[in-house]
Amino acid sequence: MLVQEIIRTHIITGELEMPISAALDIMDIHQLRAIPIVNPSGILVGILTEGDVYRCLTSRSFKYTDYIQNIMNSTVVTINLDSTVEEAYSLLNSSGFNRLPVTDPFGRYVGIISRIDVLQALLAEDESEK
Repeated sequence: MLVQEIIRTHIITGELEMPISAALDIMDIHQLRAIPIVNPSGILVGILTEGDVYRCLTSRSFKYTDYIQNIMNSTVVTINLDSTVEEAYSLLNSSGFNRLPVTDPFGRYVGIISRIDVLQALLAEDESEK
């Protein structure tokens, strides 16, 4: 089974020049712990997590009107649409993350998969083999 078969595509994203306050509002409304950040071409350029905002709050070196690009993490572990579910499982285990942004071959953000999505797919594969 491929990642493209289990991907969730209706995920909210942020933009580089979005104020941190707007990102927090989005995270609150949609109950998200992180949002992928994309450039105008849809290329995944980073991720903003609750932890990123928290660290900045405790440093007192930013304002809520500052932009996401100033505090986001630009090193993001991703997986490609054409990867297998087994590869996703391995990457989730080695990275320690619970979710992986999914990109197309051009680096455009197309959705996300969670550890639960992967486990359900693996279980379904196992059941179909019986």
